[in-house]
Amino acid sequence: MLSAAAIWAILGLVLLIAEIFSGSFFLCFFGLAALIVASIKQATGLDQMALEIIAFATIGMSGLLFFRKKLLRNFGHSTPNVTIDTQSVVSLSNDLPAHGSGKIEYQGTLWDAFNDSDQDLHRGDRASVIATRGIQLIIRPLGVPTSWKS
Repeated sequence: MLSAAAIWAILGLVLLIAEIFSGSFFLCFFGLAALIVASIKQATGLDQMALEIIAFATIGMSGLLFFRKKLLRNFGHSTPNVTIDTQSVVSLSNDLPAHGSGKIEYQGTLWDAFNDSDQDLHRGDRASVIATRGIQLIIRPLGVPTSWKS
């Protein structure tokens, strides 16, 4: 039978491993909190589940509040400095339905794109990049006027 300290430690390791796959810098704080609770429980013999849960929540939330923004900034999760040349012309390698999303190649990289027009775009058609929405390119067929406000 596993001890309660071992269960806290396993929970902490599972959360840390899950963080590796999520990259959100959210689960790591609770994984570390669970490991700290396991250590405290092992060292002091703490045997009050309510206190353990309060310690877990307090340590996890404190780490999240004080360190998450700094980690996101230091590990490059800020907005990348990508220069998008609006009014640049792209040739579509895939079909893109009217007011629909899909992938297009722009500057040698696949991008999410949104067709901001009433007409379907087909492979080989040329379109103009009129704006961006986050990491999505907003495109329209050449010659179609736009009233897009970014």
